[in-house]
Amino acid sequence: MLGKLYIPAFVLALFLFGQSIYSIAGTMANDPEGFYGIRWGHSLAKHPKLLQTDSDNKIVFYGLRQTKPIAWGIPVESINFLTLNDQFAQARIHYQGQHTHLAILDYLETAYGKHEYSPGSMMRGLNQQFSWRGSTTEIAITYRGLTEHGFISIQSRILAAGLMNAISDQSF
Repeated sequence: MLGKLYIPAFVLALFLFGQSIYSIAGTMANDPEGFYGIRWGHSLAKHPKLLQTDSDNKIVFYGLRQTKPIAWGIPVESINFLTLNDQFAQARIHYQGQHTHLAILDYLETAYGKHEYSPGSMMRGLNQQFSWRGSTTEIAITYRGLTEHGFISIQSRILAAGLMNAISDQSF
């Protein structure tokens, strides 16, 4: 009898707490092998559209010279480019608003493939996570529905481990 009560309680807990995290992974159909027309591993030091904004021992940060950043034809809050040992390794995009979020998802699904929804997935939630993985590129999105803020990380799968090691070396 007691076991029968645990099952409905467990299902209810999954439903209530499952709405806070939404995670779907998809395999990338057409790997872009970079971002913004720049291939992974290339130097950004003399790129005409980029300006160095910060640097550390191994990592250099770049921003766009233009005032209004646009990713895939969609206006966003900011785009930052990171190099590791002068090799383009990652781009980070910040955006705001559900309209922008839906436009970005639509573009990524059109360009890189639809999501594979797992059983029990929620269509909405407080924190939504999406990812695509290609042979050289990984794209990950985190969107906070409550504040309507989104973050996209586009990175080289080859250089990602070195970038994470360099960042963790500088962390407390």
